[in-house]
Amino acid sequence: AYLHDEDGNPGLTGRYYNGPTPCGTPVQTRTDRTVNFNWIFALPHPALDANCFSVAWTGTVTLPRDLDGKEVMTFSALGGNLCIWGSQK
Repeated sequence: AYLHDEDGNPGLTGRYYNGPTPCGTPVQTRTDRTVNFNWIFALPHPALDANCFSVAWTGTVTLPRDLDGKEVMTFSALGGNLCIWGSQK
């Protein structure tokens, strides 16, 4: 697996918040095995505000040594940010 949560399990730890920024007490914390969602028709948790919620994923992302021409990218219809800390070169 390329994704590992804070406990080393497959996936990333996702903390879900009401509002545009991930701060305060999360509505839900769970391990997401992938980060590939379409929340237009179903929210990740019923207590989240359908018009404005945010998610912070933490864990480890391991990329293959040789990407062989592949790209790492993010896409969001409504905007998003990808922040990476602790990278090694």
